[in-house]
Amino acid sequence: MKVTMLVQTMYKNSLLREGGTYEIPEETAKRWIRSKIAKLAE
Repeated sequence: MKVTMLVQTMYKNSLLREGGTYEIPEETAKRWIRSKIAKLAE
């Protein structure tokens, strides 16, 4: 699932930058969207 990050964070030893779009597992993406650290990429 593609998400756009709303904050900068580390995930599995990779830096995910605010505003960047990344492909991550669906369960993780749903958790991040609920937590408002990412949004679904369009």
